[in-house]
Parts: sequence; structure tokens; C-alpha cells
Amino acid sequence: MTNYYRILIGLLFLIATHASHAQEISKRIDPLLDTLIHHNKAWGSVALSKSGETVYARGWGYSNLTSDLKTPNSTTTRYRIGSVTKTFTAAMILQLIEEGKLSFDTKLSQYYPELPNAAQITIKQLLNHSSGLYNFTNSPNYLDYHTQKKSKEELLQIFTATTSEFEPGSKNEYSNTNYVLLGFILEDVTGKTYEENLQSRVIERAGLTHTQLGSSIQPAKGDAYSYEYNEGSWEKSLETDMSIPGGAGAIVSTPEDINRFATALFRGQIVSSKSVLEMITLQRNYGLGIFQIPFGNKIGYGHTGGIDEFQSMFIFFPEDSLAVTCMLNANQYSLNEIIIGVLSLYYNTPYEIPNFSLEKQLDPSVWKYYEGVYSSKQVPIKITIANNGKQLTAQATGQSSFPLQATSEVDFKFDAAGIKIQFTLDKDGNAQAFRLLQGGGDFLFEKETSAE
Repeated sequence: MTNYYRILIGLLFLIATHASHAQEISKRIDPLLDTLIHHNKAWGSVALSKSGETVYARGWGYSNLTSDLKTPNSTTTRYRIGSVTKTFTAAMILQLIEEGKLSFDTKLSQYYPELPNAAQITIKQLLNHSSGLYNFTNSPNYLDYHTQKKSKEELLQIFTATTSEFEPGSKNEYSNTNYVLLGFILEDVTGKTYEENLQSRVIERAGLTHTQLGSSIQPAKGDAYSYEYNEGSWEKSLETDMSIPGGAGAIVSTPEDINRFATALFRGQIVSSKSVLEMITLQRNYGLGIFQIPFGNKIGYGHTGGIDEFQSMFIFFPEDSLAVTCMLNANQYSLNEIIIGVLSLYYNTPYEIPNFSLEKQLDPSVWKYYEGVYSSKQVPIKITIANNGKQLTAQATGQSSFPLQATSEVDFKFDAAGIKIQFTLDKDGNAQAFRLLQGGGDFLFEKETSAE
């Protein structure tokens, strides 16, 4: 047998082994996604890559319901990735530092002296959210203009009109303002637009094929709309004008492209290994455009994103050279739970696919026994339990209401945020209190008054 044929047989063996492994992964993960779509819990796309090679990718649900022909989500459907954009922006700022065009100690006042505490705020503090700048998307009037185009000057006026939340460097608190400004500084230093920098500094280096700075959603180009569930059906959500999130959240992409980006980043192809180490070094749990995200005893690094009704998350596990990205455009179930499920099934660790058939429909005649205003001694908010004519809802002080799904007479949940509520009923069936469980927190709320 010649060396040529030995090589050919070896390659065929590797291809067959890879295909068999991929089929086994699909066999484990597909039932989870099938369950999500069957019970109308979430639509989106997910991808896993090992050492830069995709081992699983699938889209499920729909990207567009506005036409007579529903458009299904696929592996190439593009989603707004929200704050996952911040990892891209941070990497490009690190490139400028490597090039000697910026430093971690460069002051914000060098570019925007009119902003609060600009003379004290450094580039690094913008990167790790320790600047103290007010998060403009938290403003009560943000939703009054988020669908309107805003110029750089208009956004700067919005930022300048706010006051600082804390002294720079004294704490870390997430603020989209930091990364919109970093996007502006990227443009100021290079003399090029954010989009031009993104193309040359990341897209070309990482070999991304479905990533770009977002504009209005264009289904003809493979873009997904986002949807919210309302009274038994999915409704298209409003679109944020992408002039607003900029370097904090304006990129559109696919799960496979984000996996390529993450792999290239940790291979030192976007920034140096020294800069990657800077990015993943935490200060009060904040890195530079990146967070530490564990799974079991494995340590991963990544970011989450949310804009309109889109949700996204990517994690890279350096030890395994494994990247996972999930993007959703319609969601009634926690993205974090989906990622946990996908990773559990990939690693073949114990995991039980959710049984949504256990969800219970309560007779509307009993809703009145739960309704009321509840307060807690543990947190300074009140929660109103009410009904919208279709189901029970919960609404915390200053927040939007969210639907509650019953799993028993006393147990309710809101899967999209990982919230569980457990009521305590008196002998007549009236709710007197409830425990709210979320993210490891356990909070007792007691009824104050009956809802009007």
C-alpha cells in the first residue's frame, strides 16, 4: 500500500469518526430543542465548536412570521447579539493599546471632557465598568426614543446630562454608556467608522462570514425579527435603532460566527495572549468585555446579550477549546437553562429534559385568592400579583409585569428569567405570602393589601 493510500484511508477514517461523533451529539441535544419548540418556549439557533470545528449547529422556530410563508430559523440566520458586541469592542480597544495609540490609563477627558468625572475616568475603567457613568438605558425615558435614530452628538448630550453613580474605580457596575463611548473613542483614534474597524480588525482576522454592524432588520439578508409572547401568540417586537447601542450592542451575527470569534480570540489571533489574559482578569467579577461563566467544575469566559426580545450568550472553555453560543429571537424559557441543557447533553452529564406537560392551568375563579400587593423585609421592592384576563401576572416596583405559569396550586414560575414563586395559602385557600426563588436567592414576600 502506497503512502498516498494510507493517508487517504486515514482521512476517511477521521471524517467517519467526526460524523459519528456529531450524530451522537445531535441525538442527545435535538430532543431538548424539539421540546422547546413543541411547547412554544423558545426559538433560535445554537452552535458548539471544538478546536474551531463545528460539532453541532441547529436553528429551530421561526425568524419571520410577517409573511404567509413562515421563515424557519437556520444555522445561518442572523440575530442581533446585543451586549455580546462588548467583547468585540473590548478586543478592538486592546488592539489600539497594543499599537500604542491608547493606554489603560488614558483619560476619558482626552476625548470627551464634558462628561461627568471625565478627568478621573480611565480607558480601563470604561472597559471593566468601574467608571461610575450612569447607564443611559436605565433611564425612564429610554424607551421613548430607542426606536429613533440618534447622532453621536445627541447621545453625548444624553450622557452629559446625567450624574455619576459613584467615584471612578470605587466599585463595578454595568453601564452601556461605557461601551458606546469606547466605540466613539475607537473611531476618534483610528479616523475610521466602527463598522470599518470591525471589518478589518475582527471579521477578516477571524474569518467571519455572517457578522456585521447591524442596521434595520432585513429578512431578505437572513435577519431574524424578535417576538414576544402575548395572550397566546407571538407578536413582533419593536426594533431599537442601531445608531443607539453602537459599540455596546449593535452587531448582528450567527452562533457559528461567534464561536469562530471566541476561538480566534483565545488563540491570540485577534489580540495577543497577554491582552487575552488582561481581558479575563477579574475585578469584582468584571473582566474587560468578558465575564467568567462556570459550568460544573469547568471555567468558561463569555458574555450575554439582550436587545429588544433577542437574547444571546457565548462561552469559551479554554481547557477544552470548546465554544458554545445560543441566540434566541422568541423566548418564554431561560436562555441560561437552555445553555446548561446543551452543555450537559454535550458532555453527557446527568440532565433531565424539562417536562412542560406538568404545567397546570388554574381555574380563573381562584385567581382572586392570589391577587394582592406583597412586600419583603429583605429587598426594597413590592410585587403586585394580578391577572390580565388570561393568567396571573407579577409586577415588581418600577418593572414590567410578567406572566406566571402554575405547576401546582402553590407553585408558579417564569422560565424566561428563571423565577419560581411558592405561595403559602391559609385554610380557606387565600395566599398570605410567597417565596421568590431566583439565581440562588430566596426572598420572602408577605401580602399587604388586596389588589384593586
